[in-house]
Amino acid sequence: MPCHVVPASQSSVSPASPAALLAGCWKLEARRALSLRPREPGVLEIAQGRAWVTLTGAAQALPADHVLHAGDRLSLLPGQHAVVEAWGLPGAVDAAGALAFRWDCALPAAGLVASAPVRAEGAAAVVVCWDRAVAQPLRDLRLALGQGGRAVVGAAADAAGAVGRLVLGLARFAAYRLAGAWPRRLA
Repeated sequence: MPCHVVPASQSSVSPASPAALLAGCWKLEARRALSLRPREPGVLEIAQGRAWVTLTGAAQALPADHVLHAGDRLSLLPGQHAVVEAWGLPGAVDAAGALAFRWDCALPAAGLVASAPVRAEGAAAVVVCWDRAVAQPLRDLRLALGQGGRAVVGAAADAAGAVGRLVLGLARFAAYRLAGAWPRRLA
């Protein structure tokens, strides 16, 4: 993922904290990974796709793996290290495996255990369920059909070009033959 860093001395806006520079929405392409080492408590929220998150750090003796789907959140504390990997479905095309997520430098909600995935409840759970069961497969289908359509159009254009070259070749052959310029073979 390309990243352009502007030194704080050249920045026109001074953020409240260095972590505020990284807050916001990010996109991670398929088969790519990103390492997060928060200096402040924060929340990683998956907006689109699936993520495999390996979490290590001060609060844990052993690494913990989490698979997060769209709508899931993971609270992180300072000193922890999270490796976030875009994890598409098996056999999915690259674009279908892309991950969109949001990183917010905010205190986790009271009562939440750090490093535990936060699950939606109530109406939010219905939205998350709808997104996983219907909306995400529909987006995947739309993407696949779009790519298939582009492939068919490309193949049709190639076939039309080949037919055009064939017709042009036949026309040249006929013109040379009628003009007598084409050498005749004696049999």
